Amino acid sequence: MIEKLFLRIFPHYHTLTDQEKRSIRRRPLTFCLVAGALLLYFCVSLFNNTQKDTRKWQETFTIPTKVLADMSYVSTNATKVTCGTYVDNLYDIDMANGTFCVSFLTWFRWEGDDIMDMADHFRIYQGSILNKSLVKNYKKGNMHYQLLRAKVRVAHNFWTKGFPLDKHQLSFYIEPYYTAMRVVLVPDKENSNVNLDLHISGYGVTKAGMGAQAYEYRNTRGDMEIEGLKNISSELVTAVQIKRDGFGLYVKCFIGMFGCLIWALMVLYINIYHKVDPLSMLPGALFG
Repeated sequence: MIEKLFLRIFPHYHTLTDQEKRSIRRRPLTFCLVAGALLLYFCVSLFNNTQKDTRKWQETFTIPTKVLADMSYVSTNATKVTCGTYVDNLYDIDMANGTFCVSFLTWFRWEGDDIMDMADHFRIYQGSILNKSLVKNYKKGNMHYQLLRAKVRVAHNFWTKGFPLDKHQLSFYIEPYYTAMRVVLVPDKENSNVNLDLHISGYGVTKAGMGAQAYEYRNTRGDMEIEGLKNISSELVTAVQIKRDGFGLYVKCFIGMFGCLIWALMVLYINIYHKVDPLSMLPGALFG
């Protein structure tokens, strides 16, 4: 049955020696084994990457146990400030330089502490504020409320190993200049969200979230108020996960390589009964 199939594909198959026949029959099996091994490797890699992304997403909104315990100790008398964000747009995603820009609304609401001014006392961790404007600022009873619109540029280490099936978790951290002794941010999850019309060329938004985070610095910056204590800042993190749309780019990137590979494998069979050296024909097949 196998020999009849080979006779249809290769009319000169009957002229080959037994050793050449065995060689030509082994090649499809070898190709299937190699292709299967590569497919298994890629599937395992994609699965591991998916698991890694899931763990990273969970860790983004989880404060390390030790930092949480230290913050609870130093923030006994801190003012609880409710903070939320509304992501309006993501733009200027620059993978080469490792940055992206985001425009958003953020608000602060707290009780008492008339001296505190959150609008002018926060920064973006590992980022820079390009533009900031105060939209609302009022006091109702003993409650203070401030609403701001801001545009910021954030440093981000893009994971490009998965290209062109890549996805990225873009996050930014709002950090008060006040330490956790003075201010602890409480996430306003109920009112925080992302613009439903958010569009990024070539990518789609898969999920978004926000939550509380904290960072413990290794020094006190010479601040006498926290001398002998942990220098911890309460933070609010907002994250948006984007994923490349479809398999179109994947096909465009690799269709040429797949075509050359198939042509090169065909050459391995053609040269068997034409008595041509395979190594001399492969470069021509690849460039062809």
